[in-house]
Amino acid sequence: MKLFARGQQLYVSKAIPGTNIYSWTDMAERRKSWVRPQTTATVYFIRHGETELNNQGLVSGTLDTRLTEKGRMQAANIPLTLLEPPDLLVASHLTRTWETANIFAAKRDIRLPIMRDARISEVDLGVLQGGPRVDVPEFAAGNVDYAPDGGETYRQAARRVASFLTDLEMLADSRAHQTICVFTHAGIMRIVETFFNDALAVSDIFKIRPNNASFASYQLSTWKISEAWVEIVSI
Repeated sequence: MKLFARGQQLYVSKAIPGTNIYSWTDMAERRKSWVRPQTTATVYFIRHGETELNNQGLVSGTLDTRLTEKGRMQAANIPLTLLEPPDLLVASHLTRTWETANIFAAKRDIRLPIMRDARISEVDLGVLQGGPRVDVPEFAAGNVDYAPDGGETYRQAARRVASFLTDLEMLADSRAHQTICVFTHAGIMRIVETFFNDALAVSDIFKIRPNNASFASYQLSTWKISEAWVEIVSI
């Protein structure tokens, strides 16, 4: 299955069916065409455990970095109480989420394949990656159209995350999934919150700072595309 991110092809063993990046209009049309109500699944977005770059105070972005011993302990002890065992596990294509998902599953004796999807990989921070964490004035001002040199904007990342949610909702509906765990990154979790929380302004997402191995849960069918991400959306 081919995945596309930043114009490059990524090859993985398993992936969410239909791993495309859609236009905002196409996503709206796809959701309009479905019969409602849809899936009743609960989805948990889980940030990976501490990594080597996290430990050094460096920016990870799309750089591949492994979990530290502390990160592996965090992954094994994510304080998530599930009413039902998960029936779908998804991780980004980066090693840190893959490791977190595997440790989480092993600790709970969850025997499921872990799907991979590049659309929920971390926001590409370009030249900032590998350097020390610093305050970025554009982010502090809530500018989702700013991209560090060689990177992507949060608006660009939001479109791939929304594309992922579009396909995930359809998959959960067609296969009757009820409990979904998605292992991802801090930047992606900021974006996801705007799709489920109408009260959150897109410009405020940089105030959200998910900790390592933290999580947020949502009813999958309730997500919406905030009009702040795109000029005209009606779903």
